[in-house]
Amino acid sequence: MQESVGAAIKGIRRKRGLSQAQFAELVGLQNMGSVSKIESGKTGISSAVRGKLNAVLIPEELSLSLIHISEPTRPY
Repeated sequence: MQESVGAAIKGIRRKRGLSQAQFAELVGLQNMGSVSKIESGKTGISSAVRGKLNAVLIPEELSLSLIHISEPTRPY
């Protein structure tokens, strides 16, 4: 489970064009090593980081889905 969550986070980070260092700063992690461990599934995500992920990254991903659902013919 941690590996699939980490892979999803890595995909979102790359899609947004963020380095691991930038991502760490954005969500309040100590350094990019922490990001690497999460992305590889070696460690889990604390509830504080999970909250920041939800607030910072997830809304952008969901907004595309909601637009697509409400207006299926609209191009991305």
